[in-house]
Amino acid sequence: MRLLFFGILFFTAALTANGQTYSIIDSKAIKYYKEAEELTLSRRYDEANEKYKDAIDREASFIEAYVKQTQLLITQGRLLEAEKVALVGKSKLKGKNSTAKHVADIGWVFSNLYLNQGRFEEAYQVFQEIDPLLDQSFKSSTYYGEMKTKMDFLQSELGKVI
Repeated sequence: MRLLFFGILFFTAALTANGQTYSIIDSKAIKYYKEAEELTLSRRYDEANEKYKDAIDREASFIEAYVKQTQLLITQGRLLEAEKVALVGKSKLKGKNSTAKHVADIGWVFSNLYLNQGRFEEAYQVFQEIDPLLDQSFKSSTYYGEMKTKMDFLQSELGKVI
């Protein structure tokens, strides 16, 4: 669980390091989002979850908030709730929110979610779809390397089953 938490924190840092641009412009929703990030770093997960909800309630197309809330719920082991949030976030991938970055971000959380749920074929399939969309800087991270190793293992094992 601790490794997953630090992986999510690293992914969070990688996402926010790219210029702090968001899929929305609503400053109040962004404020809630930033507060949730701070609460997450302080390990005040329930409060952070509420702030992510506030950000989404304020701006329903806030892709980054869906991604972070899903990651937080995965960290807490609340996988069914995480899947519901991720599915709603995925449904918002249209128009200006359908950039390669947003598709990759949502796909990354689904890969992690499915892996945690033991849905290995789905995790592998989603990872294969988003891998070409991930930034090279992220691909050089330890967290990506660990996920890639898991996916390579899944590929070798799934090939034996099929």
